Amino acid sequence: MNSVKKTTRYYPWNPGFEAYGTNSRTYSIYPDNPIADLVCQIYEIDGCAENQSFLSAIPDGCHDIILACGPEKIKGYFSVSVDAPRRFHFEKGTLLLGIRFLPGAPIALHRESVASFLNTPIPLEDIFPKSHFPSEELFHAPTPGKREEILTRFLQKQRLEVSGQQRLLHYCTDRIIRTHGKCSVEQLSQDTGYSRRYIHNLFKKYIGNAPKLFEKTIRMQHAASLINNQKQLSLSEIAAECGYADQSHMYRDFMQLTCHSPKQIRENGIIELKQNHIKITHFK
Repeated sequence: MNSVKKTTRYYPWNPGFEAYGTNSRTYSIYPDNPIADLVCQIYEIDGCAENQSFLSAIPDGCHDIILACGPEKIKGYFSVSVDAPRRFHFEKGTLLLGIRFLPGAPIALHRESVASFLNTPIPLEDIFPKSHFPSEELFHAPTPGKREEILTRFLQKQRLEVSGQQRLLHYCTDRIIRTHGKCSVEQLSQDTGYSRRYIHNLFKKYIGNAPKLFEKTIRMQHAASLINNQKQLSLSEIAAECGYADQSHMYRDFMQLTCHSPKQIRENGIIELKQNHIKITHFK
């Protein structure tokens, strides 16, 4: 048995990815796919727009495999979810193909800690040292369905035997997602019988962030979905619905995680992160 039980579906919002390219497409992995407990989305981005030499990312709790196709070759990277808004710089004209994993899902494939490369993408061969990742096949697949088939075949072969830590991490991340970030580490500790410290260390090792930041991220993601899709709800109603103490609390979290206020997102969305204090990571 190399998979965990059914996973709550989660499709994060990260609009800077769309803003980066001249054209972008995102495909969701449906629940009947064998890798639905691992991957939530596959996305394609056709090069950078004229005024965008960087990709803006906000926290979403997910890890990504990013294939960057430049003039000479395809380079593969593994990127852990950022802990704050960041810019990722690619050479002009680079085409991107991304595989977005569900929070914590890579533990099924890779048991080393990801904490050491938080905010610093690493070469894909460091994650799959004994296997050749099918970068060329995926990039040149004729249809999304064929690409999904290639990815499914590879990931199924990479699965490790399910461990106790994997089951615990899956329970904790799934519970936080199902409650839209309203489940605290104290509640998780009571539910599972594991100490808060143990759960904290588990998140740091395999998510890259502490459970409190993960909870905050999932709550922001849910609030952003309501802000963008439920126009009839006021911002104060959304703050109450999402469990914020008040609208000011929601404002502070959004500024920390997106550098934009809820009002700005409702009116304009996030197009790019221009603030000088945003760190830039160069893909080489």
